[in-house]
Amino acid sequence: MLLSKRLPVDYSKTKGAVLFDLSFKGLSAIAILVIGLASIRFQRNLANTQQQTRLQEQQEQKYLPLFRGISEVDLALAEISAELAMPSYTEEEAIRANRLGTRLAYLADSLYFPSDDFPQDGPDINVLNAFDNVSESQTPHPISLSATDSVRLLSELMRLEPWLQQMYRQDLVVRCESKSLVFYNPKGKFVDNLPLDARVVPAFKKWLPQQMRAYDLFHNVHVDTFADDISGQLTLKTKEKIGKYPELADKYVVIRNDVIRAREQLVPPK
Repeated sequence: MLLSKRLPVDYSKTKGAVLFDLSFKGLSAIAILVIGLASIRFQRNLANTQQQTRLQEQQEQKYLPLFRGISEVDLALAEISAELAMPSYTEEEAIRANRLGTRLAYLADSLYFPSDDFPQDGPDINVLNAFDNVSESQTPHPISLSATDSVRLLSELMRLEPWLQQMYRQDLVVRCESKSLVFYNPKGKFVDNLPLDARVVPAFKKWLPQQMRAYDLFHNVHVDTFADDISGQLTLKTKEKIGKYPELADKYVVIRNDVIRAREQLVPPK
């Protein structure tokens, strides 16, 4: 009896081998897909991170100068309020007010307001006019000035204190005319005038719309109230921006600390 010749077996064609091959290729395809999706997600996250970084840098460039300018002015306003809350009306105090006012004017020029969020001279600030400030009226009619103009107005009033101190003793009245404070005696005769910074004349006329006794302008205007009103509203504007961009809060705290440490450079010592 002849034995049948057994043909060689191609194991690569067997069912098990084919299934294994298909499974391996399927797993490889899935692995490639997963790697591809992970790569896409990584690139997307990287792009988002880079975009967020760019946005934060833009926000810092936009708002950190605002925070610094307001912080410096706020420090000066706090010093003014503290020193002049109980005035003594001495010549030394008038000279001190002049120095503080001059420095405040310098800081006012350093205020910066992003054009996308504010008018050029900053948000509106409501302050009492000269008569409501003096009378401490229970039904005041505040006037609205830009932030920069309100700070300049206060600085100009303080800068003029040594001269106002001389004028108030002469029983004079004062009016804001043209580009000056003009003084008249009780009979309406011209006595003298004090030139004003041209930039602050419109604000001064709005704040002092009619004549006032020179005594009241020097002796009874509450400079500390004026300073507190400006400071409180500027601080509120800053907090609104921090509330909108909380990622800048830590930078704001650093700026405030830097400003406090630089107090003696920002506000002239006594």
